[in-house]
Amino acid sequence: MPWAYGILPARRIVYSRMTGTVTMNDFLELRRAVEADARFDRTFSQLVDLSGSHPALSADEVQALATSSVAAPHCLRAIVGTDVRTHRLARSYGEFRESAASSDTTRAFRSLKEACAWLYVDEAELQQSLAGSPSSADNRASS
Repeated sequence: MPWAYGILPARRIVYSRMTGTVTMNDFLELRRAVEADARFDRTFSQLVDLSGSHPALSADEVQALATSSVAAPHCLRAIVGTDVRTHRLARSYGEFRESAASSDTTRAFRSLKEACAWLYVDEAELQQSLAGSPSSADNRASS
């Protein structure tokens, strides 16, 4: 399953986790699923955990994702990338986002623990939000 997400309305956060090799289509599929969720609010903070993934994205695709974000410009975005390449992609996303939205609200982290501390959210609470939540496997089954 390349992605899963959970929304914690009381904490005002969207948590997404991606695993394995993920492509631009996987990111767009995740975005569409989150946008369609009735609990989604574009002002919620976002935490994207890429620690178990290998994004297969070009610089142009990273820029396209950053400049077309559905999230409000001022919302906080934490992106976790544990390996050098993924962390670099996360930092590039932040730079593109800052340029596009004139806001400095995206941070790249090397661990989920660090990202959770920055967003003041409990890691266990995030993990629980994924239980029974939509995933790419669900989306493909309904297609």
